[in-house]
Amino acid sequence: MTDHDRPLWTWLTTERIPGGGESYRQRLWSAHGGPNAGDAGKAAVRYTTKTDDYERVLSQMPYLVTDGRGGQVMRGGNAPPGHGSFLVREPGGRFHAQTFPAHTSFPTESAAINRRGDAVFAGSVGDHEVYALYRGHDGHVVGPVNLTPDDKPYYNGRAQAGIDAAGRAVVTWVSSVGDLYLLDHPDTVRAAMSDRRGHFKQTALVSGDAYDNMDPNLGVSPSGRAIVAWHRVRWKPDSDDSVWSRPYVARGHTPR
Repeated sequence: MTDHDRPLWTWLTTERIPGGGESYRQRLWSAHGGPNAGDAGKAAVRYTTKTDDYERVLSQMPYLVTDGRGGQVMRGGNAPPGHGSFLVREPGGRFHAQTFPAHTSFPTESAAINRRGDAVFAGSVGDHEVYALYRGHDGHVVGPVNLTPDDKPYYNGRAQAGIDAAGRAVVTWVSSVGDLYLLDHPDTVRAAMSDRRGHFKQTALVSGDAYDNMDPNLGVSPSGRAIVAWHRVRWKPDSDDSVWSRPYVARGHTPR
């Protein structure tokens, strides 16, 4: 939904090119509805590409984010070695590729955008390193940045992303000094926050380190209020049966 409660539909079509072997033609379409959830307007093609890897764009579709005006950002597209790329479009326009230097890549697990178009993408590599990638509404890019460079537990993952109206991003994740499912190594919930330009600060422990803290969910309001909800489990000694499982919540605010 964009401003004035206008629904915006966006979808991908993929078709094999006749006689082209494993070549495909992909199109991104969109249709914008009227105010107050009005009927959709005429559908239009916003991006066309030929590829032999149809999953490159397909895999990023769940993480396409839309700002309040109808502008959109997603990861994907073709990029030369040592670079990453976004597909970006202004309201009512076509997608175009924006490339940027990138020393590494990571699969997206969560994405968020604010009304003016600042966006953050988060994910993990190898269950050990959590990354964030930030794109400002003016097109500047920060990252990918490793949020766990000095943290060497066995597991870091399940990243969640959020962002406030001023462009300050929050990323949360689960961390464990042992295997995620070993009961003698409690899981913790951690977070990192950025400034208004997408530069992340030192990470913080959100959950405490007692018991197992799992499955965090993050919410960030336009004013910068942040809330993290997760489940805390206490296990019976030497057993995979739980004594109790309770929801926990932590509240905070993005840095000023």
